[in-house]
Amino acid sequence: MTNNLIFDLDGTLTNAREYIDPQFEEFLHELTNKHTCHICSGSDYNKVEEQLGKELTNKFDTIFACSGNHHVSKGKDIYKSQWQLNPEQEWFLLDKLKEIPYPFKRGNHLEKRTGSANLSIPGRNANLEDRAVFVQWNNRHQAREKLAKEFNELYPQLEAVLGGETGLDIFQRGKSKKQILDKFDDTSLIYFFGDRICPGGNDYDIGTATDELPYGKSFNVENWQETYNILKTQF
Repeated sequence: MTNNLIFDLDGTLTNAREYIDPQFEEFLHELTNKHTCHICSGSDYNKVEEQLGKELTNKFDTIFACSGNHHVSKGKDIYKSQWQLNPEQEWFLLDKLKEIPYPFKRGNHLEKRTGSANLSIPGRNANLEDRAVFVQWNNRHQAREKLAKEFNELYPQLEAVLGGETGLDIFQRGKSKKQILDKFDDTSLIYFFGDRICPGGNDYDIGTATDELPYGKSFNVENWQETYNILKTQF
């Protein structure tokens, strides 16, 4: 059987929204020569390529971007969902954003992606220091968690989950990262690595579903360093 290694991006292969560590990058070039590797990220394809570099990105068999709603192989589109938030859902999110009493909102908060969307409370214009401040603030106030719960109750046909450090990933219910497992047969060896395999996290569905497969196992990691250590010792 062929090993299929599936990786989340932020918090699993890189720090959130940062470039990959050079030593880890070199290791992954070797790993992708030995195993069939995939990326499954809430981020869009351009961000994957930006953080990993074009050469390494193309070493992965498939990039499942936007929570699996955009499939790319060797730089070529294989599948793209056409779903988007409707105006009512956008207005709801932006109105709720105004109500959140976080003091350092930097702009560019709602990003439309292929078959999904992302709402960042501090905004995508926030720098790394801003993001760290928000993480500490949200640990006390749970603003992301409360907004996700309210959105999911109002729009049960959709799903908002915690993505990365600052945002919510939003997509049609049933179109989470878990959907990509349908691309593999029942005899495949599947290993999934993610940093949010917890209720409400955007790796939870795919992580728990992987563990239920006949030949599947998930790894809930704290950071890319833990991923690196597991790969070095087990693969």
